[in-house]
Amino acid sequence: MSDSLKTKAAKPRRIDFFGSKPAGGLVNEYNYTDVPSKLLFWDIYYIFYYAWSIPLVIQPLRPQDGNRFDELAWGWKNAYCVVVHVLLIIMQLGFLMAMPLAFFIPPWMTAASVAVFWAVTLLLCRTLNGSRMTYMSDPKYTAGREAHENEQWLYINGISIGEHWLKNNLDRLALTFGRPVLGIHNSTYGIVFDLLECIVQRTFGYATEDIRRCYVEVKKALSDEKKTKVVFILHSQGGIEGGAIIDWLLQELPQNLLSKLEVYTFGNAANHFNGPYRSAAAQSEAEKKPLAAAVDAALGAKPTAPTPAADPKPQEKPTSNNDTPRSTHPPTPPTPLSPNVTTPPTSPGALAGRETASRDPAALSGNAIGHIEHYCHSTDFVALWGVLHFKTASAADRNAPIFAGRAFRRVGPWGQEGHLLCQHYLNAMFPLEQDPRTGELVGCADTNDFMESEVAVRPDSEDEPGPGESLGGDEGDGMTRKVKDLSRLWQYRNGRSPGVDA
Repeated sequence: MSDSLKTKAAKPRRIDFFGSKPAGGLVNEYNYTDVPSKLLFWDIYYIFYYAWSIPLVIQPLRPQDGNRFDELAWGWKNAYCVVVHVLLIIMQLGFLMAMPLAFFIPPWMTAASVAVFWAVTLLLCRTLNGSRMTYMSDPKYTAGREAHENEQWLYINGISIGEHWLKNNLDRLALTFGRPVLGIHNSTYGIVFDLLECIVQRTFGYATEDIRRCYVEVKKALSDEKKTKVVFILHSQGGIEGGAIIDWLLQELPQNLLSKLEVYTFGNAANHFNGPYRSAAAQSEAEKKPLAAAVDAALGAKPTAPTPAADPKPQEKPTSNNDTPRSTHPPTPPTPLSPNVTTPPTSPGALAGRETASRDPAALSGNAIGHIEHYCHSTDFVALWGVLHFKTASAADRNAPIFAGRAFRRVGPWGQEGHLLCQHYLNAMFPLEQDPRTGELVGCADTNDFMESEVAVRPDSEDEPGPGESLGGDEGDGMTRKVKDLSRLWQYRNGRSPGVDA
């Protein structure tokens, strides 16, 4: 794409990196295994705590680099979506504020008012959602590129996304990464009610129809012997739903199938994201090499010599052939501490990009899930309420669940860190290039400010990274690397593949 013009993207002030399983300096008051009443209280509390950032979710309002893909780009369909959402916000906020009046008016009047309200709401939402649950990206955005028939890409959308915006999301992802993308539609019922649905899903683990449908699709893809890789992209509320699907997969599928799964989220609203190690040996190795574990490469270094176990007590010799002692525990299969690497590097700096570009990332990380990455904006309300709240804080209980996966927090100019997938996240992190002769968008730009930014990598940091902090060495407490060296999703741009294309 040397003859193409790169589209503009707002330059970030800094990028913060959080390792795969870090422990932050803050204390988190709750986690998803707590009782529902506690979850409900803290979820509502933090909605008001982060309420200052709600107006920023749609900023910048002006369409940017994604052309027609931008959710707020001028067009009759986009304008219709915006108008309907404004009406739904007014109606739903009015409905919630009027609920106390039910105690002062006759029951028949309350029932009639609720029935009319729901009828109008469902009718408006039907015009946004359409009648289907699954959609495929337009084939023209992957025409002439490698088929990647051994891969399956899936996507779950977030809050406020109807049929039209979902199709734009799928086409934008297909153009950016050069693969067809299957979309599972998380239907919208208005921004206010979508947020209430998020609370119900996070508090009670409620599985909506689209969660159940997507679980079937992901499980089917992972179980398909012809598929060697399943890439799962999640946005906003889709992070909650994808997290629930992963919980089910961890209970159902063997680890060799789970290792084919790679998960990438944008503005993740989830309150947990499970990604356990495959074995106690892998977890122990990661604890001994926290810096390498931060970049999912603990098993790519030379394995630490295990501590010799104490000799078991001698057992009494059986007195006859029928008196053979029986063990009360099943035999434990041996677990390799490291992949089959001829000359494994020992420097964390050498390991930083190893897992990122590996064809088999689970072999280097020791994780059950192949790879997990989160992308978020520092003033995105949904990310603050979700991934950033749980990723940057350690739980009060050291045995509480950890929000798995490495995370990139983009700190940009005020009002330049919205929540929309195409207009805000992809334009800032995976901007497109435009052909100077035709004006057509031709794929992902090969370089941008976000990917060229440097981040400080720390092992289980006690403090959040501060503005402008960087570490120059590869040894000791940390190292400095560019985002593109740590972003595995970047390796997939324009049809490329990790470990295959430069």
